Amino acid sequence: MNVYSKVTSLWRRRFVRFAGIGVINTAVDFLLLNILVFLFHLNSIPANIISASIAMVLSYILNHYFVFRSEKKHSGFSVATFILITASGLFIAQNLILHFFTETLTWPADTLYHAANALHLTFIEKEFVVLNFAKAVATAFTMLWNYCWYKNTVFKNRPTKDQDVA
Repeated sequence: MNVYSKVTSLWRRRFVRFAGIGVINTAVDFLLLNILVFLFHLNSIPANIISASIAMVLSYILNHYFVFRSEKKHSGFSVATFILITASGLFIAQNLILHFFTETLTWPADTLYHAANALHLTFIEKEFVVLNFAKAVATAFTMLWNYCWYKNTVFKNRPTKDQDVA
């Protein structure tokens, strides 16, 4: 089996597509969050709401067409369900996790910051490390949350031969 066949075979697995598209959504979310916080000096919570909202729209489009290859038309119910699931992950869970790791449990990010300094990466500011560590933890949680809910509610189809059942 050549490399192209292996990549094509892997891409047919729904969770791999979900993770790949998730990387794109996450990059958009992180990029916008950092621009809003460090260039426009917004507080992290409002900045996260804005960046996550934009990423949510992109996520719906990419999940509908590329990840779950949904045969359903865009109904008000499926869009509302997607928004409810995604919003609860992004705006409730993510902001709670973001607050927790930036205000309460900061030692993991502090440790990363000190490790960066030990590697002579002194251009990295502590606030940047703390914010992005918290966002990474929150993103990992919401990725699992979203996949489980999307698969079983929003984009639930009968699997076709190019979709796995997992």
